[in-house]
Amino acid sequence: MSTKSTATFPQAAHLLTLFGQKDVSKEQFGQLVDLGLLSDLLDSDPTKVDRDKFRDVLGLKITVTPVAELVSSIITVDRSVCPSYPDWVTKVIYPQFVGMGPVGYDVTTLKQWLHDDQKSGVVAGNLIHEYLKSNKMLEGCLGLRDLEEIQKKGIAFFRKYFQGKAVFGWKSVVRDSNGDLRVPCLVEDGGEVLLNWRWLVFDWFSNNPALRFV
Repeated sequence: MSTKSTATFPQAAHLLTLFGQKDVSKEQFGQLVDLGLLSDLLDSDPTKVDRDKFRDVLGLKITVTPVAELVSSIITVDRSVCPSYPDWVTKVIYPQFVGMGPVGYDVTTLKQWLHDDQKSGVVAGNLIHEYLKSNKMLEGCLGLRDLEEIQKKGIAFFRKYFQGKAVFGWKSVVRDSNGDLRVPCLVEDGGEVLLNWRWLVFDWFSNNPALRFV
């Protein structure tokens, strides 16, 4: 780093004014100097200073970064791992899609797709299923393995990116022991992210999007 100073007297005066406005005591100022924090601010990249330590010296409340902001938006999926199906599953409808999909992606790039009838009303799950299948859109949907990894991110992450919605992995439609078709989804319940399976005979609303890569 260059030792040549580009600081000006007006900048120094402004710094002193800030100390005065904040009523910083000489003891507090001494600590800033003794701990090297003031030197760090002047000689280093300010974005790399430990702000919590700096605020603690001044007797200020420690800043807390929301958990959702600390968790990466990147989802990593090991496609070699078999999805965990419930005991009542008798048939995976689309076995050719198991193991397919990117091994890593940013959740912010996912499309929360709605059938046209969902946007202003309700539509049966069977109709959505047939639409996705007939338009060859199932392969571009997320599946059970994706939902399992999103679930691991926790409730703060789920609230941040899905905001109270029930999100579906249509690539993983299964048949249950009663012969009915069901699809996996993630929902918030009791402060947790739960993996549920909805019957396709049920209705879908505008807060029930299909998660898609494309």
